[in-house]
Order: sequence, then C-alpha cells, then structure tokens
Amino acid sequence: MPGVKLFPREHVAFETTLSKEETLKRLTEIAQQKKDDAEKDALHPYFGKVESEKFSFEHKIDSRSFFFTRVAGKVSAQATGTLIQVIIGLRWFGNLFVILFSLVLMPGLIGELATYLNTGTSKNLLMLALLWAILYGWLVIEFNWRSKAFKEAFQKALDAQIVEYK
Repeated sequence: MPGVKLFPREHVAFETTLSKEETLKRLTEIAQQKKDDAEKDALHPYFGKVESEKFSFEHKIDSRSFFFTRVAGKVSAQATGTLIQVIIGLRWFGNLFVILFSLVLMPGLIGELATYLNTGTSKNLLMLALLWAILYGWLVIEFNWRSKAFKEAFQKALDAQIVEYK
C-alpha cells in the first residue's frame, strides 16, 4: 500500500530504441533550448544540463505559477536501446511553500480543532481546513498536469515508452 506523500514526486523509467549517445544528444538539445525556439511543446519551457550519464532540467519561470517541476535522471545503455530513469518533483521553492504554508496554517488548524473539541463550536475550523485543502489540492493538480505533459513530450522527443512508473 503506497504511503502518503507530502511533496508531489514521481519516479518514471522510459525505454527507447535510440543508442545511449543519441539519447544524450537529444537530452542536450532539450537542455540548451532558447526561450524563443520555434517548436513549442511541453519540453520547451525547460532548461538544464547534461553531464556524463546524468541530466537535470528545471522549468523556466515565465508565467504566474511557481510550482514548477524539476526533472533529474540517469541514462544507461540496454541490450535493446537505452533506459532513462527519471525523477519528477517540485523545484525547491515549491517544496518550501508546502513546508511554510503547513507550518503557518497547521498551528491555527490544530488550535481551532482543540477549541471545537472543548466547546463544540469553532468559527474558523472549516475555513482553515478548506483553505489548506484547496491550496494543497491546487498544487497537486498543477503538478500532475505538468508532469503528464512532460512525460508525453519526453516520450515523443526520445521515441520512448514508459516501462516503469512509481
């Protein structure tokens, strides 16, 4: 049974028939994209670096949201092509937001819950619980949307298929 995750994160493995060298070449091209490249897809807003067999991409900050994803991975040669193991997660300030928001909101939520348990009434319990649920839900929905778009574009760019997903 999977545990509860505070921070959105996915582990995905892709397999492609491309050679390891060709895969690394394509990853380098993705990492070096310019902001105004003609081809717009889900990989367009990413920049990063490729070093040896490892790579990392971060979402460019050019829109209103700051829950952008960070992608890190490793490339390894297989008998039938190349295996790309990827971890998709939030950039550091997305994680920081979750921590700070929880630290600020949770004491108030716990205090209101204690008030409710002692007196049977609480003016702010439902409001605080809904606020936390809505904002955290928004974060998870946006992360899942960006992650799905990245995986689809990554598959297309590398002629790859998802072989493992956690």
